Amino acid sequence: MISKMKPTLLIMTDWFLPGYKAGGPIRSIANLCRELAGDYELLILTGDRDYGDEEPYAEISPNTWIAWEGGAKVWYASPGWLTLSSLERLIKEVNPVYVYLNSMFSVKFAVWPVYLLAMKRMSAQLVWAPRGMLHKGAIQYKKGRKLLFLAWVRLMGLPAHMIFHATDEQEAEDITQYMGAKASPSVIANLTHLPSLPPTRKLKVAGQLVMGFISRIHPKKNLAFLLAVLQKVSAQVTLLIWGPVEDEAYWENCQALIENLPGNIQVLYGGVLTHKGVEEKLSVVDVFALPTHGENFGHAIFEAFAKGAPVIISQKTPWRALEKENAGWDLPLEEELWTQQLEEIAKLDQKEFQFWQKGARAYAEKKSQNAALVTSYKSLFLSDV
Repeated sequence: MISKMKPTLLIMTDWFLPGYKAGGPIRSIANLCRELAGDYELLILTGDRDYGDEEPYAEISPNTWIAWEGGAKVWYASPGWLTLSSLERLIKEVNPVYVYLNSMFSVKFAVWPVYLLAMKRMSAQLVWAPRGMLHKGAIQYKKGRKLLFLAWVRLMGLPAHMIFHATDEQEAEDITQYMGAKASPSVIANLTHLPSLPPTRKLKVAGQLVMGFISRIHPKKNLAFLLAVLQKVSAQVTLLIWGPVEDEAYWENCQALIENLPGNIQVLYGGVLTHKGVEEKLSVVDVFALPTHGENFGHAIFEAFAKGAPVIISQKTPWRALEKENAGWDLPLEEELWTQQLEEIAKLDQKEFQFWQKGARAYAEKKSQNAALVTSYKSLFLSDV
């Protein structure tokens, strides 16, 4: 039974805990639920398997409401159960006040509920979070299909009847660009979780550098750029790569680049990490590297700060002016600049490098104040359009 003591918020997302392969979006929803559980009847509709997996979670009973320790109830839908008609029935049964979409282009978890709204077969207030999928670095993949869907949304006049959630000003601009001036997005940053510092960190050795790349293997994440930069670096560098291979052809190209790296560069691929594994690995690298083509947040970037690991990233994320914060370096995607910066970082010894380690942790603490954000999220779900 679903209680109606509090307003019901139904969150629709392709992946949720115990999944981990989809990365940041899972942590975004988990953090949100933990903070809002006292004020809403939280329901999560998600898939019954992790990103890219053919088998369902072994420990989960599908197609029924399950209590989650964070204060929500979760429905893990099997592929056979999740049809448009079954989705409509479930929404009518729980009768949510709000439906929050944690994706822009997922057929079952975004397109279908938007269709139900358009056909007036759903009465809930729809709150839509693109999660970076409108950024030019992301929308370029399968662009024609995406633009066709967005044009249909505008044609149906839906933006005026939705609430849009952007996590930064760039995403707000992206929403306005594709949804029109009536979209009027609310800008609220992601909620964060500040883990404890590791009891020990790897000591930085002068003349050497250990970098960690933790992300999906996909053109958007731009691993090939980092490998091309390493072709020109003269210092002793070890690059540790973790993350699911989403694009096999792209990974083959990266492997070819790895094979041609000079002898002073070592690259190791460690497979896919759980969230706990991400935190552990960030304790054994000097810096976190992500030359991404676009992030609306970048949970792994924040987690690197939190673990005292400075970052070297592109300027296509919300994390900017990092050098002034002594937390790392955000650079244009120019190979020469990255090469020079990596050479400079490699020269540092532990005494010099701990300045950046402390700066990274301090920056995480500065950015992890959630109280005002929780108030903003509550206002988001009280919005009226």
